[in-house]
Amino acid sequence: MNSTASCTAALPPEWAQVCARAPFAGLVAQLTRLLGEAEYDTEHWQLTIRRTDLDRLSPGELFAVEIYCPPDGRQARLYVEDVHQVTATGATFSGRRLCPLTIAGLRRAIRDAKRLPRGRRPRIALLATVALVCDRDRLPRGLIGTVVEILDMDHVLVEFAGADGVALAIAPVPVAQLRGVVSSVDQMQAFMRAAVPVADLNLKALIEDGRA
Repeated sequence: MNSTASCTAALPPEWAQVCARAPFAGLVAQLTRLLGEAEYDTEHWQLTIRRTDLDRLSPGELFAVEIYCPPDGRQARLYVEDVHQVTATGATFSGRRLCPLTIAGLRRAIRDAKRLPRGRRPRIALLATVALVCDRDRLPRGLIGTVVEILDMDHVLVEFAGADGVALAIAPVPVAQLRGVVSSVDQMQAFMRAAVPVADLNLKALIEDGRA
């Protein structure tokens, strides 16, 4: 069984012993503070620093950094994982090339971590029920849908449905044009505010345009 030690914004004691002889400790501690969590695997000499805000991931962002540092003097290695896709079934990640651990490599990871939005997160989560707050293409304001994919910090993919629950269209929508719906009363009010009755939507036109 692997022996691990977790910490928040600090280095695991085992890692501190391994890298005490190297100039990386301060940079690793800084990266841990930025991402949020560090776990050290004593069996494989692997330190994993990862984000903890799993409900706020967006494609293209830094997710985790893995550092392999054997205590026998072999070359330490650095591996970085980015968020590739975020859908209703979970997130997928893409790794960069495994490379030697260097100060420059750690600084690049720190730079990417600093670019993560701090307080400007997607205001709408996966599988959230949302309503359009303005007319968009052939979709009327007030239309209800479900967020099925986070496209980036400002756009989500929404599956819209009519009052009977039948799917009408799937379309990318700016987050600024959506409002979270938290109750059936909100849904009813949204439908009542729709500029065009849902029953009057031209589904043939939506299908021909590739929106359904």
